[in-house]
Amino acid sequence: MPLTSDNQEIDYWTTPATSPPTNAPSATAYSPTPDYLRTLKIPLLRGRFFTEHDRLGSEPVIVIDEILAKRAFPGQDPVGRELSVQYLGRMHIVGVIAASKHHSLDDNAYGPPKPALYIPLGQFPDEFMRLTGSGMSLMVRTSLMRHQLFKP
Repeated sequence: MPLTSDNQEIDYWTTPATSPPTNAPSATAYSPTPDYLRTLKIPLLRGRFFTEHDRLGSEPVIVIDEILAKRAFPGQDPVGRELSVQYLGRMHIVGVIAASKHHSLDDNAYGPPKPALYIPLGQFPDEFMRLTGSGMSLMVRTSLMRHQLFKP
C-alpha cells in the first residue's frame, strides 16, 4: 500500500531473457484490484487498467507508471510492448499511469523517485503470494464527509 514501509521491490528488464541480468533495475511492485486507480484517484495516462478478466489463465498483463515508462522505454510508447518481471516472466504492458507517492509525502527524502509496476491481483499465483509475506491491505473511498463521521 502506498505511504507505508511495506512496499515490495522486484527486478524487471526489457530483454526476452528468462532470468534477470546481474544489473537488472528494480521497481516498487503492487498487486491491485481493478478499482485501485479510481479509489486512489491516480490518472491513467495511456492504455487501460485491469479488469476482472485479468486473472490466472489469461494473458499475463502489467501496468507501469510514467517513471518506469521513461526509464525502460525512453521516447517510446510502452503500451503493447513486453516487460520481463522477476519470478513472473514476460508480461504484456497494457497501460501507463501517473507516478504516485510510495514511501512518504516527501519522496525526495528517499532519493530519486522509484519506478512502479502493477500486476493484477487476479494473476498472482498462490506460491508467489506466499513469498511476499505481507498479506493484503484494504483501501476504501467513501462519499461521507468528515464532519458526518465525527459529529459530537
